[in-house]
Amino acid sequence: IYLADNYILVVSDKDHYIYNYVIKLIKENLVVDKTPVVALFKINYLIFKEVIVNGFETLEKLEDMILDMEDKMLEGVEDKHFHEISYIRSLTRDIVKNIRPLLYIGDRILKDNIRYLTYSNIKKHNLDNLQSIDFGIDKLYNFAISTRELADKLLDIYSSQVAEKTNNLITKLTLLTAISAPLTIITGIYGMNFEFMPELKWHYGYYLTLTIMLLIMFIGILIFKFKKFL
Repeated sequence: IYLADNYILVVSDKDHYIYNYVIKLIKENLVVDKTPVVALFKINYLIFKEVIVNGFETLEKLEDMILDMEDKMLEGVEDKHFHEISYIRSLTRDIVKNIRPLLYIGDRILKDNIRYLTYSNIKKHNLDNLQSIDFGIDKLYNFAISTRELADKLLDIYSSQVAEKTNNLITKLTLLTAISAPLTIITGIYGMNFEFMPELKWHYGYYLTLTIMLLIMFIGILIFKFKKFL
């Protein structure tokens, strides 16, 4: 948006909401009379008002996306979540970057650095509107910063969930190792092939050994289930 003594130049994509909104404003408010600067101020004020309102609506939608993503990750993380988080974070960074110049504009409005406000009574009779623009820009920027911080926390949640998932997997593998350790000992003993091992001559020794191994596995699983490790 470029401001001058007798015109406002707005550069935007034709399919952008600002384009159609500015065209509508010009048709409704541009009145050629003795004080065209009044119409200029009105258009300028309404443009900023629409930018602020649209900015809040966009940030609210983005905040909902962040909260939905947080709920999904708490239920379980997936590989696609990382790419979605990166996309959301890039959106928040772009929004903060685009809103930051508005802070400078709001300060200029209140400090009489816009020329068409200095030689007219516009500021005197519309000080509340000018202050509301500056106040709205400050609130919008603070909202954008908090949204960006909220998006950055998504990465921390993702990392903690991945770490928890990895820890759970390692815990289960450790429990499996603990259960199979006695079985390894038994198979190791009977795999030594000593000639004088009395159990080797038992008629039901093989079935008894399998039964003992199965009992060890079953009891181990019950113990870990009782202690809520599984």
